[in-house]
Amino acid sequence: MYKGFERRRRRKNENNNINNNINNNINNNINNNINNNINNNINNNINNNINNNNNNNINNNINNNINNNNNINNNINVSNNNISNNISNKNNISSNNNIINCHRTRQ
Repeated sequence: MYKGFERRRRRKNENNNINNNINNNINNNINNNINNNINNNINNNINNNINNNNNNNINNNINNNINNNNNINNNINVSNNNISNNISNKNNISSNNNIINCHRTRQ
């Protein structure tokens, strides 16, 4: 009777050990999955930040190009004003010449 009891006790302990090992494996897998998810989230956040920076750079470049175009337009306008002023000045000179000529003829 004692030997049978001992055998049953040993078998029960072995079964318990197997069950504990299975439970430990499941817990380890869950922990590993959580850790992997955390790492993936960190990597995704880093990638998103890089993408955001790239987008910002593109937007900045577009803004710079617009500003450059505005500067070019301003320069053209200034040039046009200069041409107009030159024409006006020439007209004034011509008028002055006419006036001088009129005076000469009167003399």
